[in-house]
Amino acid sequence: MRILLGVPSSGNVSWTSATAAILGSRKHQVFAMPSCQSGPNYNSCLVAALNECEKGHFDLHAQIHADLAVIDKKVPCPECHGECCDACFHRGEVVNEGWLDICVDEMLAHDADFISVAMAIKDTRHATSCGIGNPANRWNPWRRFTTKELATILPKTFSAEDIGYGAFYSACKPIAGIKTWFHGTTKAAPAIYQADSCWQLQKSIDVSVILSV
Repeated sequence: MRILLGVPSSGNVSWTSATAAILGSRKHQVFAMPSCQSGPNYNSCLVAALNECEKGHFDLHAQIHADLAVIDKKVPCPECHGECCDACFHRGEVVNEGWLDICVDEMLAHDADFISVAMAIKDTRHATSCGIGNPANRWNPWRRFTTKELATILPKTFSAEDIGYGAFYSACKPIAGIKTWFHGTTKAAPAIYQADSCWQLQKSIDVSVILSV
C-alpha cells in the first residue's frame, strides 16, 4: 500500500510523534506530509490526500497527532535471540510491524472504510478521543468511551454495530480508503469542496471539524 501520512500540528511536533511518523510501517510505502496551524491543517492534509489519490499516487491516507507516543510491540531479535547484535542495534529486541501496519491490517480484515485508534485525553477524566455521536448533530459526541470500557468491555476492534448505536464519533486521526469513505460522505463535509476536478478548502467557515466523524 502507498500511504500519504499527514502530521498536522500547531507548528511543533513532538519527538515521539516524529519518530512514529518516520517508523510507522515495515510493510508499506509511507510519505510523511508535515503541516502547521493545527485545526485547518487537518483538512489541508485531507484535501492533499484526496487530490493525490485521485491521481493514483496513493492508496490510503492517514494522520497522526503531533503530541503522542506510540509504543511498539517488540520481540527478541531473530539474529541474536536477544543477546544483542548489530542487526538490533545491540538492544536485543526488534519491531516486526509498525502502528500503520496494524491499523491497515485491521481495517482490511473488517472491510472498513476507515479506522481510528482511541486515545486517552490528557487529563484526569479517563475519557478517550472516541465515543457515541448524536444523530441530530454528527459533529459533536454524546458521550465518550472511557479507558476502563476499552480495557474491560469493548472488543479490541469494534464498530458502531458493536456498541449498539447508529452514530460513531472519533476525534482522532483516521486511516481512510479515500475514494470509498470520503466520496460517500461529501454532503457531511462542508469544510472542503470539489471544483474544476480538484478538491479545495472552503476557507470561509470553521475547518476544524471535518475529521471529527
